[in-house]
Amino acid sequence: MYVEGTCTGMFELLEVIKNTAISVGWKLNKEKEHKLNEIPKNLKGCLFEGDKALIDDDASTNGGKYYITMPRAVSIAGIEIDGIRDEDSFAVYGVLENNTEVLIKGGIKQSCEISDENKYHRFFVREEGDINNWTKKAKIYFKSDELQSKELYFFSTGSSGMEQIYVNLRVFLSLSDITNLELAVTSGYSDLVEFEDQLGYSLPAILSGHDKKIKYFINIDKNRFIITTGIYEPEDKYQKKPVYQIAHAGKIRIYGGEWALGSTFAFFGSSFDENKRFSDIDKGMIETPKVLFNSKIIDVNTNISNWNKNTLDIEPYPNGDLFCIAIYLYEENSREDGEYRYFNGELYGEFDGIVKLASSAGINSEDTITLDNKEWVVLQDGANNETYNMFAIRKD
Repeated sequence: MYVEGTCTGMFELLEVIKNTAISVGWKLNKEKEHKLNEIPKNLKGCLFEGDKALIDDDASTNGGKYYITMPRAVSIAGIEIDGIRDEDSFAVYGVLENNTEVLIKGGIKQSCEISDENKYHRFFVREEGDINNWTKKAKIYFKSDELQSKELYFFSTGSSGMEQIYVNLRVFLSLSDITNLELAVTSGYSDLVEFEDQLGYSLPAILSGHDKKIKYFINIDKNRFIITTGIYEPEDKYQKKPVYQIAHAGKIRIYGGEWALGSTFAFFGSSFDENKRFSDIDKGMIETPKVLFNSKIIDVNTNISNWNKNTLDIEPYPNGDLFCIAIYLYEENSREDGEYRYFNGELYGEFDGIVKLASSAGINSEDTITLDNKEWVVLQDGANNETYNMFAIRKD
């Protein structure tokens, strides 16, 4: 199913993805939300400096201090303290943009609520006196109903009805105005473990976003997700041009029929950097995706790597049709044996629903073209709409 439209922010985009996936047959195993009223697990989307043990209740801590920068400005609601002596205490500060530290509350000897309506991005928590070898925890929490992250865990039996395809998505707030989407392909699902602990989990693909207007172009079937976004903020401080990002998660088309190989899954996004801002995306990772095969994550090559005007000279066909090619994924190995060099490897298959184009003048992102009697939408990869940086997503 193909859908396109406009939404406000990545959390709203996630709802569009959820509804589309369910409508084509994906099962939603679990939906999980985390509010911004506490320090995120694993410091997700935060900037941290200091003694991490003070917030994760690690008994090995030796006290100390920490600075934490939250994804959005929040006001403090309280602090949890455990393991200090009667004569010891903690202090909490809000840190202004000019690094001025404003005392919120000092002399804290036990867990308590803190009444302060001022919002800060950054907080400073420190010991008062010598608490070494005593403190176990000094964890602050906040007043906020804003979502910090939302996770969706999907399962499909594929178009054959006999597959086991697991795709997990998470939108989360990061520093400044960043709100990003993670796409992970796993080998299984358990309700008992967290996002990062699912079977076969690897560093997820990222689509970088924000909380403002986002265009989306989505194609989801029972085998895979193709999610493409377009962000255009002409008043943005760092990027004045439109930025398009393409992501894929799920099964690829394998050669030789359904039983030629075991299920082969691939995933990529605009980066694998969870804190990357959309304005920093020059080019995505479609040329160098990752494959999950036999419960192993493999870095693969594609036949579209390094396409540019210096290495190619491709023109449209004489009848005006655009040149397009399927994107296939392979692994190449080589070895030297004296004066000879031998090559072998694996050909894993190709992406379904997305092709590489060599565009011509007058063809731009979001244009609709016809290939093989089907409609496709043209989209660039990143911030550049050059001839050899264009792709097409099938509209069906």
